[in-house]
Formats: sequence, structure tokens, C-alpha cells
Amino acid sequence: MPLSSIKLSSAPGAPFRFEITVAGTAADAQERCFSISGTPASGGAPLTREYALRETSHEAYLDLYAAIARDFGICMPRNRREPEAPPSETRYTALLTHNVSAGILYGYGDPAVLRVPDVPGSACAFTYYLVVTSNDAPDSFPILRSRDLVQWEPAGFVFPEGNKPRWAADGEGVSDYWAPELHCVQGEFRVYFCARMKHSGELAIGLARSPSPLGPFVPDEQPLIAGGVIDPHLLVDAQGMDYLFWKQDTNDRWPGLLSDLLCRHGELTAALFPDTERQRTASLCQALWPWVQTLHPMERFLALQPLIEAAVSDFSTFRNRLTGLAQQLAEHKTLESIGRDVLDAMRTPIFGQQLAPDGVTFVGERAVVLMNDRPWEAHLVEGIWVAREGPK
Repeated sequence: MPLSSIKLSSAPGAPFRFEITVAGTAADAQERCFSISGTPASGGAPLTREYALRETSHEAYLDLYAAIARDFGICMPRNRREPEAPPSETRYTALLTHNVSAGILYGYGDPAVLRVPDVPGSACAFTYYLVVTSNDAPDSFPILRSRDLVQWEPAGFVFPEGNKPRWAADGEGVSDYWAPELHCVQGEFRVYFCARMKHSGELAIGLARSPSPLGPFVPDEQPLIAGGVIDPHLLVDAQGMDYLFWKQDTNDRWPGLLSDLLCRHGELTAALFPDTERQRTASLCQALWPWVQTLHPMERFLALQPLIEAAVSDFSTFRNRLTGLAQQLAEHKTLESIGRDVLDAMRTPIFGQQLAPDGVTFVGERAVVLMNDRPWEAHLVEGIWVAREGPK
């Protein structure tokens, strides 16, 4: 059966023009083919090249864009450049460098460790339990245990295959199970986690409970918080009060908003990206946008990664240029509004709010506790962890 295809081109006014044919455009297609025509990296007559994307994984997209960079001079993906090790005197030891279970497909992202006494109330012996991100693996949230934080063994999964929350999406390329944390609260073990809503596709924060750190964990029927939120973190203070922290996932929105702006108005590309390499990158990505916006969220992020890297490689000045451009477009209300939307989405607020003992009901008002408002924080802050400083 022939793959469905679409023809695309850079917006009028873009500094560089690309003509692209994408075959295999369906969101659930496992293979995609690209025919790209444009000015080669070395200049001269237009060039046409064919590329095959055999799978829609992160590594496959990095290889695709690395090949396009060599041919057409777009930004080389950072993960395909020579590594640049920042100067540091910090010593560290790599503890987990291989999968200890066949069901662990994506390593150990977002690790969170809980120390649990072997005998409740005893301070003599402890076991450490580690839970980690699992992305779209069939078994969600690996559980590992250790006596010494060095040697780890597999201890199951929070949500084994077939036991996912009913409200959450499940399936390869569709679900995103991220950032779990295991806590012992009110005599029960709770896992706060992030997953995608089954019907809306938005990220949400859920809760699962068990009498044991090994499970079985039973998820609540509905998420705690919905509407594009990630990275839950629970803090229990010295008085036993529970506080939940989380991040509004606006960094999932601004790349699409920026792509949409440039797709409609290619003439803005040169003002936002003053160097040739990034202009080529933005011109290519704006051409792809009408197709990219139809993809599942995670693949959409992978497809837009070159544009994201082009914007954040010098984020402060990029944001300043976008701010100035939005001000210049004041007479064009639609463009100004889109520009402001992009700027707003580049702010990633972290919220905090007190929880009632049931772990579900919120108390009082939520508050913004942190935001990327310093130049060194660039386009996002995330992965909240709160610790006490000073005397109790």
C-alpha cells in the first residue's frame, strides 16, 4: 500500500526556500520518507535529497536532522555534535548504566529515591526504593531497590502492562509516563506521577496508592490536576503538612506557536534569527509545520527540535528580539497577539499548594513559587525538588 504524502514549502518571505514532500504522514505511521529541495549548505544550484525515517524515535530524528544539516546547512542537532564538557571539579560516580530488567526501555530519567525502614519505626535497617520515568514503555514506572544506593535490583513496576490508570493514554508513541515520586504518607505509599489524558492528550498529574513500596499500586479514578502540568513533587514539612509542587508545561506550547507564526509570516524569520544557519533551520521547520502539527505530542516535539535548539541557543537575545518584534507589530493585532502568546509560553511557572491528609483535596490558594525570570534560566525550569534549609 503506498504511503500517504503531502507537499510543503517554506512561507513567502522566508530567507531560504525549501520544497518538501513527506510520505507516511499519518500520525501513527511507523516509517516516513522525505524529499527535500533547497539551496545546499555550500551554496550554488538547488539540491534535492531523499531521506528515510525508518522509525519515529528520538535517535532516528536526530540522525535525520544531522543528515539534513550536512546537506542544507541547518543547525546540527546538539546530540550529534562533538561533546563539549563544561569545566567542573565536581566528582560523581555512575551508579546505573545498564538496564537491569528487560521491561526498562528508556533508562533512568527523573530518578526519585525513598528510604524505607525494614521494620516500621525502626532505625536499624533500611531499603532504598527508586522509581523512574518510563515514557511509552508497556510497563510503566520501574521500581528498583537497593541496600546501599550502589547495587540495584529490579522490583517490579508501578503500573505493569494492562494496569494503567483508566484516565491515561496508553500505547507506543501515544503515552508519556513521566517523573514519578514515591512517598510514605499517612501510613500508605503514594506515587505522584505525570501521564497524558486519554481523550485530550494533555499532560496531567495523577496519584496511585499501595500498602507496600512494591505495590500493587491502585491509581485514583481521576487525575489530581489536568491542563498541561508535569513534574509533581511532594513535601511533608516538620509539622506533617503536605505540599504539592508542579510545573505548568508551557514549554510544550511555544515551539508550536512560534512555528505557526513563522509559517504564516515567513518575512519575520530574518528578524528573529540573524545568522544564516538558524535562518535555514527556521525556514525548514516552518515548511514542515502544517504536517508536524498533526503528530502526537512527543513526536511533534522531536520534529521541532531543530527550531527549539535554534531559539534557545541564545535564548535571552532571542526573547529580546521577539519582544521588540511584538512591539513593532502593535498595529497588526493578530501578529502582535501571536507574538505575545509565544513570549508568555516561554515562561514556565512552578506552582505550590497545600494538600489535605487525603492527598487529593487542595487547601487554600496555589502560589507561583518559581519562574524562569533570570537570564541564566533560559527557556524553562522544571524538575522541582524542595529541601529544608537551616534549623527545624
